Amino acid sequence: VASLGQFTGGALASLIGIVLPMYQMVAHSTLSALWQGFVASMSLVGIMVGSLVIGAWSDRYGYLRFFRLCPLIILLGAMVAVATNNIYGLAIGLFTMGFGIGGGYTLDSDYISEIMPRRWRLFMVGVAKASSAVGNVVMAFVCFYILKNWTSADHWSGLFLLVALLAIVMLLCSVRFAQSPGWLMAHGRREEAERAVRYFLGSDVAIGELA
Repeated sequence: VASLGQFTGGALASLIGIVLPMYQMVAHSTLSALWQGFVASMSLVGIMVGSLVIGAWSDRYGYLRFFRLCPLIILLGAMVAVATNNIYGLAIGLFTMGFGIGGGYTLDSDYISEIMPRRWRLFMVGVAKASSAVGNVVMAFVCFYILKNWTSADHWSGLFLLVALLAIVMLLCSVRFAQSPGWLMAHGRREEAERAVRYFLGSDVAIGELA
């Protein structure tokens, strides 16, 4: 579940490289290299800002609410991109999606490093980060299949429904989740932290060294 943000970020990166040429073909054939670079970078700018903002807020207010909020932000950005027909709306949608993805980046490795037993910790953080490359490849193959069956590039914005679908999956998976045990301990809420640890790892698990 914590790897889905990384997966979605990689998928979005591939999708941008597919959508921009389609947009040029049907809507803005004179789009300059500067504008292409500006639009393509908006998701990365969003990731940077989202990491800073949501990273700071989650340390203050708790991980769980933002773990659930980030998929909603990604979904909002995807729907803006789906509904748009101009370059400004596309840029706003990409920034918003990036903002939600960047927020997720600050949470996934924290959850994993807190919850995984020591012998699996580094490996599972690596698996989460590697999910980004899996997202790149899967999105490329899915778009290749879709575009083989499309006869026109007019529906370029519809491809962002794929990101919306990923955001919905992320949201549904985060509904049954628990607060960060480490954050709860840092705020003196030991009993809740113990319940969170048991939720993630089983009723026979003690909070151990985290205390």
